[in-house]
Amino acid sequence: MSNESSLSEIAASIGFRKVPEVLAAAETPIDRGHHLALASGRGSGIEAVYSLAVSGTCNPEAGLQALVLVPTRDRATEVALAIQRAVGERGLRAGVSTLRPDGSLDVEAATVQCLVARPSLLLPEIRLGRLSLGGLALLVLDGVADLQDLDEWTSVDPLLDTLGGDTRRIAVTRRVDEEFQKLVKRQLPRGRRWPESAFEESESPDPAEGGYPERLDVGLGATEEERLSLLTRALSGRAEARVRCRSEDAIRSVGAALESVGFTLGEPGEGWDVLASRPEAGGATGAARAWFGLPLTIDALAAGPRDQAVALVHATHNAHLEPLTYT
Repeated sequence: MSNESSLSEIAASIGFRKVPEVLAAAETPIDRGHHLALASGRGSGIEAVYSLAVSGTCNPEAGLQALVLVPTRDRATEVALAIQRAVGERGLRAGVSTLRPDGSLDVEAATVQCLVARPSLLLPEIRLGRLSLGGLALLVLDGVADLQDLDEWTSVDPLLDTLGGDTRRIAVTRRVDEEFQKLVKRQLPRGRRWPESAFEESESPDPAEGGYPERLDVGLGATEEERLSLLTRALSGRAEARVRCRSEDAIRSVGAALESVGFTLGEPGEGWDVLASRPEAGGATGAARAWFGLPLTIDALAAGPRDQAVALVHATHNAHLEPLTYT
C-alpha cells in the first residue's frame, strides 16, 4: 500500500473525502520519527495525524505504546473512536479506560496499544504504580490550549517528566502563545513545526494600537440557561459570532441558542467551536468573540481582531478570573 493511498484511507476512515492539509504536512515528520508541533484546531483532521502516528509506531503484539492526553471526557471518546476506525484493520486497539467506583481510572482493565485519557486521571495511576510508561513510544498532547484553560495542565508537566528520551511527542494547539512556544522548545527538541508562519516570534499587541477588543463583557450565571440568555443578549447587535465552549454539550446548546435569535451556523474551525452569522439581520454589524463556560484571559483577548469579546462563566468562577484591565 503506497503512502498516498494510506493517507487517503486514514482520512476516509474518519470522514474526510480528501487528505486534510494537516495530515499531508505531518506525513514526512512522522515517517522520519521527528517530534511534531501543530497549530491546528478541531475539524482540521488532527485525529488522522494521531492515527498515522499510532499506525506507524505501535505493534499489535505489544501492550501500551501510545498515549493521547485530552482535555475532556467527551474529547477522549471522540479521539479514541477516530483512531480505532483508522488502525483497527492492522490489529491495533485504541480506547479509553473505564472508571472504578471511586472515580479513579481503571487502567488495568485497558488492553489497548493506544490509550486516550485526561491527564488528571492518569497521573494518580502512574504515581501509585498501576500504570507504567516504560514501553511508551508515542505521546500526543491534544489541544494544549484547552488543557491549559481547563486546569488539566498541572497534571501534564509531571507526566511529561516521566517520559524517556526516545518517546516521540506530538503537540497540537489552536493557540500558539508564549507558553506553547516554551513547551515546544523544552519538550520537542528539534521538532518539526506546522505551519511555520504560526510559530514566528511576535510581540504582544499594544492596547494603544488597537490590539485588544473594543468592548469586553463578562457575564456570570449560576445555570447554563442564564449564561445562554446573557450570551444571546450580548450578541444581539452583532452580525457574526465566534464561540469557544467547555464541552460538546455546551457547543450544541450555544448553537441552538444562536439559531433561536436568527444566527445561521457555519462549519466550526480556526480554533472556534461555533461559528455563526446573520448578514441579513437589519442593523446587525461587526463581530464578536465569546468564551462560553471558560474564563477569558488577557492572552486570549490579544490573539484576535479588535472586536467585541464576551466571557460567560459560572458564578463560582468569579474568583478565578484573571484581572481584566482592558474594557
